[in-house]
Amino acid sequence: MYDAKLKGKCALVTGSTSGLGLIIAKQMMAGGCHVVLNGFGDPDTIETQRKLLEQTYKVRVHYVPANISSEAGAKLLVDSVLEQLGSVDILVHNTSERQLSAIGQLTAKQWQQQIAVNLSSAFYLVKRALPSMHKHSWGRIINLIPAQNLAACPDKVGLVAAKYGLIGLTKVVAEEINLAQSGDGNITCNAMCPGLLRDSLFSVKKQPALSEVIKEPGGVAENEALTDLSFEQSMPSSEQLGQLILFLCSDAASAINGEILPVGANPVTRKKRAV
Repeated sequence: MYDAKLKGKCALVTGSTSGLGLIIAKQMMAGGCHVVLNGFGDPDTIETQRKLLEQTYKVRVHYVPANISSEAGAKLLVDSVLEQLGSVDILVHNTSERQLSAIGQLTAKQWQQQIAVNLSSAFYLVKRALPSMHKHSWGRIINLIPAQNLAACPDKVGLVAAKYGLIGLTKVVAEEINLAQSGDGNITCNAMCPGLLRDSLFSVKKQPALSEVIKEPGGVAENEALTDLSFEQSMPSSEQLGQLILFLCSDAASAINGEILPVGANPVTRKKRAV
């Protein structure tokens, strides 16, 4: 476990009731952070999980089921974090939604929903969390943008547009932070763009959703992804991705601000390209 010296910091991780978001949240807990979980799922199951996490990691763990696609929901979430933990030191935006449809068939409602979930939610949360970070003269904002969501594939106009918008938001917020803090590096805002994760790929046959990602237009074939050794070796595990996020939160990474950081191979382009 990388010691990022984050003991006592307060982290908000969205999309964290399952999957990658939960793994990231656990890494934060292992690093000594108190954590607020946010996402959807069965309330009783999540509460059982929350109690177990507190017992395992000896930190405070809260769950706030706010819908962050609306400004009111994002305000409720951040206000709840401030009330329960006193500050928002770390914000990891891991929320994502995709609806596959060609632009001619994509309805205005579907477009607005994808923009709201994938982009506007980050705007609402960053806007609400930054005052707490400035107040405590320390903060980390990390936006998770899967590399496959940046490929210009057919039927993904809403998702791809929103994710590129999130890149722009990350860069502008970083510049505004620099101006506000005179470049002292106590607050940073970055985006991390992981390709396929090693543990997810190895269980591809058990995860139809992932199979669809690999086989979607512009993607690599499943057998190619599974047999190409160089491709395989370029992939981090979910836990390694969590470790990288811990590093970005550490003081050692204070000079990294406004960066769009690719992690591992991008599996959805016909030829490898930089993000």
